[in-house]
Amino acid sequence: MLSQLEGNAGPVFQKLNENPSDKLALSVDEERTLRVFLGLQITRTTIAGERLNDSVDKLTKIAFSRKAEREGIDLSRVKIGYDQPIFPSMQNFLLYATFIEDLPIHLLVNETEFPFATSDNPVVLYNQYCEPVHKIGRIGADCRGLQIFFPISPTRMLLLYDPKIYALSGKQSAGTPIELSDARSLNLLTAVNADKVLLFSDWDSRVELENVVRKAARFSDEERVVVNEFQADDDENRFLVQVAFPTPNVNLRLSFMRIRRRAQSTPPRIRAIEFRTFRGGTSKSSAATTRTFRRVERP
Repeated sequence: MLSQLEGNAGPVFQKLNENPSDKLALSVDEERTLRVFLGLQITRTTIAGERLNDSVDKLTKIAFSRKAEREGIDLSRVKIGYDQPIFPSMQNFLLYATFIEDLPIHLLVNETEFPFATSDNPVVLYNQYCEPVHKIGRIGADCRGLQIFFPISPTRMLLLYDPKIYALSGKQSAGTPIELSDARSLNLLTAVNADKVLLFSDWDSRVELENVVRKAARFSDEERVVVNEFQADDDENRFLVQVAFPTPNVNLRLSFMRIRRRAQSTPPRIRAIEFRTFRGGTSKSSAATTRTFRRVERP
């Protein structure tokens, strides 16, 4: 199956790399192929498996914490999860591809002296719109403001973005030339998102890349999965559990992309609960409730 999916995507990547960027046009089938490949790539990495296992471990321990406490069981001494977490993670790749159908595909062209790098976790999920609330993790496939960056060669990078939130300069149907400052910012995202391996093509750019890696190291200690528990004020047996995948706030600023003025006026508390609707329409927020909850603090 992997061989067939990658084989289908190969000619599309070749077209993106070889055709003049100002004449680029993808068919509906080619765009669908790219989205399927992105869904597969996002869910098949070691980091994706580790994130799934961390979620399972923390959620299960919260669910059984009171029972374990009553029976004198120390859950901190065990790790709960899958032996092969990448397999259940990859089961969601088509679902992910469906959820990003509404995001336009754009091509970034790097003709600067600092080529794109890539890594063993090459697809970067980011949300510049939600940088003020980055600790709760707004990189889900249906989150408002999602950005997807995927370097496909030293000079080409795919960009998928939420058009309700971001505006691009230049022609929307063509590739966008980037500046040197953009190349540095995008390579920083790649380095922050990497697991253990960073790859680059031009040995002369190594000094510049080493500077980027040093900046990326500032974010290396941030948690990949955070689970918070909230208890209802009016019912001691009713709880909410929040699972978040925090993203480092790199204060991303790109010369070719800006947050729309209307989106800039949206308060952070609203940005934290917005989701995209599909096939047109406006954004929706998570369901409101009249019940109030307070956060449960655990050691």
